[in-house]
Amino acid sequence: MFLNAFSIAITTFVAQNYGAGKIDRVRKSVKVCFMLTFISSLLIAAIILMNIHPIYQLFTTDVEVMKYGIQVEYYLMPTYLIFIIISILSGALRGVGKVLIPLLLSCGGVCLIRIVWLLFAFPQSSTLNTVMFSYPLSYVITAILFIIYYFKEFPKEKELA
Repeated sequence: MFLNAFSIAITTFVAQNYGAGKIDRVRKSVKVCFMLTFISSLLIAAIILMNIHPIYQLFTTDVEVMKYGIQVEYYLMPTYLIFIIISILSGALRGVGKVLIPLLLSCGGVCLIRIVWLLFAFPQSSTLNTVMFSYPLSYVITAILFIIYYFKEFPKEKELA
């Protein structure tokens, strides 16, 4: 949820400054938003991981369920740091009016890659780790695509001059 909040915030900030022709502020805001999101993510992850057992006990008393849930948390939590790239760059690109490609990259990258991975990899190795690997795989590929698109299509100061 908080990643979505940062994504919406950067969309709004970028749109306002882009509309005002202040590309230097647009680019600086993307960097600042990355830093704030990264620090927030680390803090929230640390709080969750330090309190993982009491948190899971709010939802279940089944030791086996807790074991698998905690395993998933420890595996997936670091991958959310990669997802920051997707969220912030997607928001920044939407702020300058580039909407369709970020939508396609997000849906295709995050959803389609996971589906394809599960269709081909899961029958070969039907384990929880195979399913969990679909997250970092899809995040890394999608983040790379977003970085390429961002540097190729994000406005530069000279374009407004």
